[in-house]
Amino acid sequence: MTKQLVWLVTGCSSGFGVDFIKAVLERGDKAIATARNFDSLKPLIEAGAASLQLDVSASATEIRGKIDEAVAIYGRIDVLVENAGYAQYGPVEEIPEALVLKQFQTNVLGNIHLIQAIMPHWRSQQSGFLVVNSSEDSAWHTFPGFSAYSASKAALDRFIVLFKAETANLGYIKTLTIHPGPFRTDVANASKHQFKNPDRARPDKPTNYQWLNDFFVGLIPDFDRKQIGDPTKLAKVVVDMVRDEGSAKGKTLPSNMPFGVEAVKLAREHAQNLLRVCDEWEGVVGEAVDFKGGQESKK
Repeated sequence: MTKQLVWLVTGCSSGFGVDFIKAVLERGDKAIATARNFDSLKPLIEAGAASLQLDVSASATEIRGKIDEAVAIYGRIDVLVENAGYAQYGPVEEIPEALVLKQFQTNVLGNIHLIQAIMPHWRSQQSGFLVVNSSEDSAWHTFPGFSAYSASKAALDRFIVLFKAETANLGYIKTLTIHPGPFRTDVANASKHQFKNPDRARPDKPTNYQWLNDFFVGLIPDFDRKQIGDPTKLAKVVVDMVRDEGSAKGKTLPSNMPFGVEAVKLAREHAQNLLRVCDEWEGVVGEAVDFKGGQESKK
């Protein structure tokens, strides 16, 4: 693919968003960097990116207006990278409803609103590529304490799977959901998380999750900025995958892809465990619970 593409990336104040924009510009494509805090985009503007203030937790109406503004910058958007999001801490028993709803508003509904806003433009130009930055926690990894975050990412994954199936007949919509493992971004920065004395759904009832709070309080300083994954390399591979170039050239594009040695390991283990369960239980939960004769009608 040699055509110059226009990319819109959300969540560009830090982390993967910054690396996506830099990788896009280095490839010679055009980039529109967005963030809730517009001032945080200054380094990317200086690097050559266009910019737009965008809060993905805003209303559907506001997001539609922002997408229209973004399209007007270069006349089109070829690739939408849904990268914005955050990780809310809180065990299932303790986390209050308000924090769960806020997590889903940003990580799920915000991304749905973006798709709904951009699809009329993609239908008009008869092309569109959606890249979603999810997490290994959504599919293959259990990370106690981050229930709302993991659930929001899992919900988003299913929405994207259905979106891909529902638009398959168009023939010009592509999707790629990436599931990074531990990468060296600021996601583990202690300032982004509150583990001590979290709000509780039932403050009148005692719980015993202090051990989990203490675990994360101790883990974060040892984990922050020491992750094995290189976000710069990830961003370049994603650009390769979208453009069918470099290390991805000629390969069949997957719908979901683990990134990083830990994520690949966990994905393999998950697949192997699922096959093992099917092998062990198929005689009990397979044909044994179906009507005899397969598709015969119920009587």
